[in-house]
Amino acid sequence: MLRSVLPGVDIYDPKFNAQDIEHILESTRALQRGVAPSTQERSDDDAQMRSMIERTGSLDIDDSGYYDYHGHSSGYMFLRQLKSQFGADFVPFSRTAESPSFAHVQESPKSLHSSPLEPGMTVTTDLPPRAVAIELCQNTLDDCCALQRPLHRPTFFRRLNSIYDTEPENYTNEHVKFLPLLYIVMAIGCLFGRFDDKESELDKKGYKFAMEQGYQYFNVGRSMLDITDCRDLISTQAVMFMIIFLQTTAKLATCYAYVGVALRACCRLGMHRKITANFSIVEQEERKRLFWQVRKMDIYVGAMLGLPQMLSDEDIDQDTPSEAVDECIMEGGISPMPKGSFSLHSATSAHTRLLGILQKVVRYVYPIKPVDTSGTPVGGDYTISHRRVRELERDLEQWINELPMELRPSDTADVELARYVYISQA
Repeated sequence: MLRSVLPGVDIYDPKFNAQDIEHILESTRALQRGVAPSTQERSDDDAQMRSMIERTGSLDIDDSGYYDYHGHSSGYMFLRQLKSQFGADFVPFSRTAESPSFAHVQESPKSLHSSPLEPGMTVTTDLPPRAVAIELCQNTLDDCCALQRPLHRPTFFRRLNSIYDTEPENYTNEHVKFLPLLYIVMAIGCLFGRFDDKESELDKKGYKFAMEQGYQYFNVGRSMLDITDCRDLISTQAVMFMIIFLQTTAKLATCYAYVGVALRACCRLGMHRKITANFSIVEQEERKRLFWQVRKMDIYVGAMLGLPQMLSDEDIDQDTPSEAVDECIMEGGISPMPKGSFSLHSATSAHTRLLGILQKVVRYVYPIKPVDTSGTPVGGDYTISHRRVRELERDLEQWINELPMELRPSDTADVELARYVYISQA
């Protein structure tokens, strides 16, 4: 209604909450006549909104004497502040109880020097039949990681088949390095049923059974890996899948510790830099995918917990991954995409840009050291500039406008594409 009466009016202007209708009409007419806004009107964009969140965060201690810090940008602090203002009857708030049987895998990462697998050792008693392993891995790579797959799918299944084609006593070092990754990928696959299969184990036996089975595979893979000394791509990929598994089943705070391990491993392997060395095209793409996925995990988990990111943008010059499908990426090069096809890695690129906006949200809306319009640090109440909020809104609008048509809401989307978009939203 306002737009029909006042064409071109910005209904999101913060002045609408402070002025009466006559003032709004007069300001709009002045703009339409080409009259410059008054100094007072220009200053409204720099008006400061008082935040409901305290800037100090919260350092809590549990019954065992362990500390846990929640930053002021975390969901924990937001809900706690809501509870203090509206009461527990309106905002139920409690810590999620952990299952005692799974508590042992939620501890912080630590070195396991005595447990990593050595060549010649046989630990295949826990490996399921090949068909089951393939199905579990497909669940992980095609469903759980539909939009963010930190490895090359054909290469992964070639290595999986090599494990089953080789007798344990003949395992090479490459087989041994791949086993932890295989077990952890299968662990995640236990938690996902096929989209079109209503007779899967998950549907028949329930999620609790699936979690128990997944933790069995997870513990085997974890016992083979020294996550404090990841010096190769496959080991770092295994840590990345450990993060995904823990994000699905355990506390987010546990993931933060593993994200730190994975990010440091990526930097130690030079993945944050544009280094080609003697890597094949497949390995170059895997390095890019892995680094950017860990980087996004760092941004996301840090924002949810109100904890700082571990790597600055100024330290990164790595290219974003190719948007080609895995079948077009080969050791010698990347072949053109089939005409009319659409790669879901385009959605991954869009998600990377969206996480960049989340970085700005944390920096603008939840600064540790707020400053005024002149850049001078300020104290007192925690306030947010209208100008910053409007900038974030413009960034989001631009991000939506730059999305490929295939990724925009539609009732006529391809069934397979709609399935992946649904999974990513969930």
